[in-house]
Amino acid sequence: MVRDPTRLTDPETGRPSSGDGLTVIGFTHQTCPASIRERLYMEDDEAGPVEAAIRDAGCEAAMVLSTCDRVDLVVQAGDEGAVSVERVTERLTAAAGFEAGLVLPYRHVMAGPDAFRYLARVAAGMESQIIGEAQVLGQLKAAHRRAEAAGHVTGRLSGALQAAYRAAKRVRSETAIGEESVSLASTAVDLVHQLHGDLTGLSGVLVGAGDMGLFLVDALTRAGLSRWTVVGRSDRRARALAHQVGAADRAILDDLAAVLDRGDVVVTALGDGPETLSAERVEGVLRRRRRRPMFFLDVGVPGDVEAAVHRLDDAFVYSLDDLSALAEEGLQKRRASLEAADRIIAEETMRFETERAERSAVPAIQALTRKLDALKKEAAGDDPAPEVAAALDRFASRLLHHPATALRMAAAQGDGLALEGAVRKLFKLDESESRNEDKNEES
Repeated sequence: MVRDPTRLTDPETGRPSSGDGLTVIGFTHQTCPASIRERLYMEDDEAGPVEAAIRDAGCEAAMVLSTCDRVDLVVQAGDEGAVSVERVTERLTAAAGFEAGLVLPYRHVMAGPDAFRYLARVAAGMESQIIGEAQVLGQLKAAHRRAEAAGHVTGRLSGALQAAYRAAKRVRSETAIGEESVSLASTAVDLVHQLHGDLTGLSGVLVGAGDMGLFLVDALTRAGLSRWTVVGRSDRRARALAHQVGAADRAILDDLAAVLDRGDVVVTALGDGPETLSAERVEGVLRRRRRRPMFFLDVGVPGDVEAAVHRLDDAFVYSLDDLSALAEEGLQKRRASLEAADRIIAEETMRFETERAERSAVPAIQALTRKLDALKKEAAGDDPAPEVAAALDRFASRLLHHPATALRMAAAQGDGLALEGAVRKLFKLDESESRNEDKNEES
């Protein structure tokens, strides 16, 4: 599925590639380390200028999806010209304050049907660390609303996003994929209950900004653990985290030791490796806590808690694999659901491509309709008798039906240009007027 084209349009023909120029350029938890994603992450007020800069690079539309686990640039290429993926990447990295070359090994680029398939999978929670989680759909819709309000999303890109939401709705309604996320969350909550009892009197520490960590914090908060301290790499990220989880306290990573004492429950989603929470550091925290137990949910990739912490008295560590193993029934459902979900995404991708292709026949059909209207007026005059007007309308409708159907079918099968050219030639259609109609339709 992952491709890395050098241009958003076909370099040989100069026309948009398959998928009508839809392209995703992104950096996710699957391809990019957390330290890079943290620097690329942007708040809503920072995303707008980046989208504007991408459009200035020659794109028709652009939307930034920025979460803890992904920064995706969703781009609609213009009808003419070739926009360099490198130039678009530079717009993003310039906003983050570093050279584009630093992120190239971690960049994933998808175009056409692959781009749509990816968006649909993101909307359905299939690209998330916890398969089936619903939070990302809300984040995607919020990014869409923000970018559309700013004028950075036009008709074609908005249509692609709406089609992705439609695919996600089918996945959630026709499969059990969302049950896996519920199973993992309930497993985590049950484990904390077993160790600490009532959650309402506990305090938690969230280390890092991964979506997985936010997911578990949300589940624990709904179960009663409401006092959180968040730790980010920078004060900017810590502020954003505190706002997301409703935490009263925050700290930067350099001050982690000063806040760990509060951690009856510690959720780590940093991905910096086991040196973040070494056995030596945790042992010191336990002494200061007078051996009050600590429960660690380590969902960083790679893990943030050193293996030796497992052997410390009063320290209880569970990784994502541990949670999944305990929720084995949910795992079996997830495997079956993913197969069904992939079939749905494939069907919706084909539907999206067919609908876009069929819309390419609309200008010729509109031009043919105008031609027939002009011929009717020429034949009947400005004020024909009602029965004459009705007869001409029926005649024109029947005459138009077969050419319009054939044009749509040929476009859907990728053979529309030849037939469209024949129709234009046979009926002497005004091509320049049709092209203007095409632009109005897309906008």
